Amino acid sequence: MTTSSYGHDETSSGTVQVVHDIADNIEGWDVLIVDDIVDTGITMDFVVEHIKKLNPNSVKTCVLLDKPSRRKIDIKPDYCCFEIEDVFVVGYGLNYGDFYRNVPYVFNWE
Repeated sequence: MTTSSYGHDETSSGTVQVVHDIADNIEGWDVLIVDDIVDTGITMDFVVEHIKKLNPNSVKTCVLLDKPSRRKIDIKPDYCCFEIEDVFVVGYGLNYGDFYRNVPYVFNWE
């Protein structure tokens, strides 16, 4: 499943677009949702609720980076590698528009 809420901006639009939906039947499966970062929580909440409608056995979430100071939705990842301050980061899969996704490290854009 692929979603988008940033486009070419440094802040979330608040609207989640499903770019590519899940095609498999996951009823009865244990699902782990893996994402690069959770900040406002809007996208993660959307994806979790979307997946739950497909009747999996369980749903857990895992993120590389967590920015809890930006939360708009009360959601906490089940697994998190690093908690970070409210800074815009790029690299290592995190992009700004069409740039910096392939940089082999994470850095503060500002």
